[in-house]
Amino acid sequence: MSEAIEIIKKKKLYWGIVTNKSRALTEKILKFYGLINHADILICGDDGLTPKPSPEMLLSACNSLGIDVGDAIYIGDSLRDIQAAISAKMKSVLACYGYLKVTDDIESWGADFFVRHPEEIINLVNN
Repeated sequence: MSEAIEIIKKKKLYWGIVTNKSRALTEKILKFYGLINHADILICGDDGLTPKPSPEMLLSACNSLGIDVGDAIYIGDSLRDIQAAISAKMKSVLACYGYLKVTDDIESWGADFFVRHPEEIINLVNN
């Protein structure tokens, strides 16, 4: 992920985290990985917005950053992530690693793109 984040920053693009997890847990994880001060935005499940699959958190992130949702890409690892991105009318990317189960019918979820490794995010950013 660090290489993808570096490329995003070099291109002067924004990146952030929108998660249904609590802020306390999310910040603990981000501190562990040294990312706490690198995201342009962090929206968590206990920030008072309707959680995913509602698009509210994604729309709020775009609004806070001053970007059009049509210019945003949301990368998620669950059906609710893809549903939220589709509802927000932004490009959706399914990260096919992490929390997916072998029984998940990911092809039916409607994601615009699939990545099987974090390094593949670089290809999306470079296009």
